[in-house]
Amino acid sequence: MEAIATEGRLLDVAKGKAMEVASAYTKSDLFQLVTNDFEGRHHRFVNQDDFRKLVEEVQLSPVSRPMSEVIGRQNDLSGELQQMNMDAYLISDFQKTTCSLTGTKPDSSFSWYLVPQIAEKNDNLYIDTLYFISPVHQPGQSVTLRFASIMPQGSRWKRYL
Repeated sequence: MEAIATEGRLLDVAKGKAMEVASAYTKSDLFQLVTNDFEGRHHRFVNQDDFRKLVEEVQLSPVSRPMSEVIGRQNDLSGELQQMNMDAYLISDFQKTTCSLTGTKPDSSFSWYLVPQIAEKNDNLYIDTLYFISPVHQPGQSVTLRFASIMPQGSRWKRYL
């Protein structure tokens, strides 16, 4: 979600989409925010104003979870509210590495809406191998680090050393 879209950083665009979704509902509706961090403060249902505050506080995180785990968490937390016709919006960049829904059975009491966030440019750099030339390191002395990476170029993969 750190990639850049035409409207700005994907995370910021996604936060804007979450705000738009909240605006489409009434003030009396309840909301729940589920992020990859699974923070305890997101486990409760809140009113529209509190939801907006929670969305504004969302920051980039190193935590990466499969979509199936996020949906599973939503299913677990939805038991608090025994309501029919609930809506769930998945706002994500839907990366291949985390988008697997294998073994997931979304709660049927939800209407699920997927809101993909698409980056303007999709060039990721993947580090294949990383190592130091010398196995012994001394404080204050320079070290040499070698790496091999695989980087997408068009539809072909090119290896750089």
